[in-house]
Amino acid sequence: MVDVKIPSVVIVCGDPGGANAIAPVIQKLLNDKKVRVSAFAYREAKKLWKDRTIPFTDLPNDITLASAEILLKKQEAHIFFSGTSYNDQEFEKQFIAAARNLQIPSLVLLDYWSYYSIRFSDNAGNRIYIPDKIAIMDELTLKEMIQEGFVPDQLVITGQPAYDDIIMSRNSFSAKRKENIRKELGVFQDELMVVFASEPLFWGTPANPANPGYTRTGVLHSLISALDNIQKNSNKKIALVVRLHPRENVQEFNDIHGEKIRAIISTAGNSRDIIQASDLVCGMTTALLMEACYLGCIVASIQPGLTQPDILPSNRLGYSTPIYKEEDIIPVIQMLLLDQKTQNRIRNKCLSLIPETRSADRVACQIYSMCGIL
Repeated sequence: MVDVKIPSVVIVCGDPGGANAIAPVIQKLLNDKKVRVSAFAYREAKKLWKDRTIPFTDLPNDITLASAEILLKKQEAHIFFSGTSYNDQEFEKQFIAAARNLQIPSLVLLDYWSYYSIRFSDNAGNRIYIPDKIAIMDELTLKEMIQEGFVPDQLVITGQPAYDDIIMSRNSFSAKRKENIRKELGVFQDELMVVFASEPLFWGTPANPANPGYTRTGVLHSLISALDNIQKNSNKKIALVVRLHPRENVQEFNDIHGEKIRAIISTAGNSRDIIQASDLVCGMTTALLMEACYLGCIVASIQPGLTQPDILPSNRLGYSTPIYKEEDIIPVIQMLLLDQKTQNRIRNKCLSLIPETRSADRVACQIYSMCGIL
């Protein structure tokens, strides 16, 4: 028999961003022992939670509204809690609808500053999967979501739980740790280390119909060409570490190489360690670039020919350097990689970028409140 005396929290997650954000909240709930936690994972969330020893059950790959209702009833859920996913399944949406049908409170945690409406919309772009409450990162998120038409009373600023320990990571990263990480990656002592934080790009949805104006492959090749040019003209040896996104396949990068620089494909190890060991972090719009800014790294967001609004918050806030024109890639990358005054200015500015801490505690308190626990 299920113990109904303790409120039951049913949690669902699929995408890596949401899985990383929710993991500290699950750990908090488990430690507090005020609720019964039933976590269900699919897609990349399964590996990420397994690596963090988060207890979970695999979610079936054929979830429908009806089966979501059955699962919530079986678990005698007092509240449904999830992240958001941007994939071809998006099972969280079925659970949000099921919770509404069953009159079960629902809470969704955001992990990134973009695509607010699409996270809660159907294939036609109708925003019909709105939970009772949405836990959001900060005042910037609040402002942007209200501008998109979200109801302010549904939005609760909690911070981003995945960033609760990021300043501790920044402060504890030693020169010795940096040296060891570079050795593990195969970067030589006389090489500058550039990290490309890769990401799969998804376009063509009703809420985001247009191509951004660039591709991951095109951006990576432009970066390699720029680094080849910089190495040739500066006599500085450069190693490019291509850090793959959890959703990417290493075989897609088999032909990555430069004429002058060395390219290293990275899938193992800790992403934060790798970007902190670098001299420059490049990418497009991945959340890892935002983390890199929090960690005090020099960051370039390469989006040549961008035709859509820039979704990377660190670009909007001035902590990372956006590059929107192909002809600017070489001079800007060279400046960020070789100009010490520019580097010092950026690092000093990033030191003032401090995220909320105890975000997981605030999300847990919201769950307790919605469960009727004071």
